[in-house]
Amino acid sequence: MYMRRHLGFIEKQMILAILLVVAISKSYAQSDPIPIKEINIKSVNAASKNLKYASDKLKSLLGAESPDTSKITKAKAAYAKANAEKELSENLDKVKFGDNVRVFVSLGPAVSFSKLYDPVLSPIDSSLRLQTLFPVSFILSTGVAVSAKGRKAELIKDSKGSSFDPSNYYRKPSLLSFIANVNLAQFSSGSSSFNQKITGGIGLGIRASDDFYVSITYDINVARQLRDYYIDNYQDKQIPLGKNPRSSVLGNLDSSNNQFFFDSYYSGVSVKFVYVVTGKKID
Repeated sequence: MYMRRHLGFIEKQMILAILLVVAISKSYAQSDPIPIKEINIKSVNAASKNLKYASDKLKSLLGAESPDTSKITKAKAAYAKANAEKELSENLDKVKFGDNVRVFVSLGPAVSFSKLYDPVLSPIDSSLRLQTLFPVSFILSTGVAVSAKGRKAELIKDSKGSSFDPSNYYRKPSLLSFIANVNLAQFSSGSSSFNQKITGGIGLGIRASDDFYVSITYDINVARQLRDYYIDNYQDKQIPLGKNPRSSVLGNLDSSNNQFFFDSYYSGVSVKFVYVVTGKKID
């Protein structure tokens, strides 16, 4: 009689254990990460530890004598997130060459550190007059933004099934990026023209969204300027065409004439609005 009771007790314990295993397995199946919009990318070791902690906590809650439904729900969500973080960490921990490079076009104001002049000849006596140009111009540029590895992964498209798919996520770039740009055109009060010489700058970009950045760069630009000799010696004076003081004076200034003009490179700083053309998030 005692043996029968003892065996009956063991059978009940075995049945309860089997039911507990089934409940845990069902709970794990239901706790697949469906789909989490944004996930942290951690090191594989850290993600594995988090997953083990979440798994142990869920097991302990399911094995309790009086299970707390609200706590179990939260534990399931924590397990799903930890599992997703581990899978993403394994898939996105290494950045392939080019994954963090984005090509862009940008437009914005630039301030010159140098004084620029627009030389003209007086219509009255042909004397040389110098008009100081406004130091601010607008510059159209193209370039590349190189960002460090971001620590966030964002959902591109919803998973159709209940299973988690790391390919549905992309790695968001870091907030700061290194910017290198080449200037295409310059628009100022003096003139508007497309650059025929290579100019550009380097600096930092701040990511406002997946497609837009704001950049600040140190730029080198070029402008046709009158040679210092004529500015120092003939400002507010006539420019003679020969050595003889009685010879005729210059009646026309042509910026393409290298005798009077040269390409002056000058530095400045610019703030531009950047639109990413390639390398942005896939829709």
